[in-house]
Amino acid sequence: MAKSSWVSFLILPAVLFFSDAIFAQDETTLQQYMKALNPGVTNVAIGVSKPTLTMHLEFKYNSAELTPETINQLNTLSKALLDQALRKYIYIVEGHTCNQGNKQYNLDLSQKRAQEVVDYVVKTTGLSKEQFQAKGYGASKPFASNDNEDGRQKNRRVVIINSLNEFKAGK
Repeated sequence: MAKSSWVSFLILPAVLFFSDAIFAQDETTLQQYMKALNPGVTNVAIGVSKPTLTMHLEFKYNSAELTPETINQLNTLSKALLDQALRKYIYIVEGHTCNQGNKQYNLDLSQKRAQEVVDYVVKTTGLSKEQFQAKGYGASKPFASNDNEDGRQKNRRVVIINSLNEFKAGK
């Protein structure tokens, strides 16, 4: 067998194995997103009254521009929201930042980022923009301490909340 044939013989199974693992990982993420936002699932986190999904999305520095990784995550979110059990609801999309920088700047940035997520999901799903409400909170609702980089990173997040209110087209 020629050298290139041996390489193909060895590499092709590895590529297939890893692509299956990636696909399985995406499916697991999709299922996690659907479970987090599904009102019929009873294991909602303690202290959370509505189905909620917290996403640590990356944006370009000091902007609302989506990164390729964030686009991948939002594509999975879009798939989840198109599920029959989820597509009928109204969602609140909250943007949060850490406390670094000017308070008003962070508030505006968190609003822009939440709106960018809404705009992307509406564009990719075809769901109505009236099914989503973007709300920026800046650093006013920290998830973790802002005293260290790990905590600040956790505070930079987007939270998707199923309002449990059904969307009625034409209202």
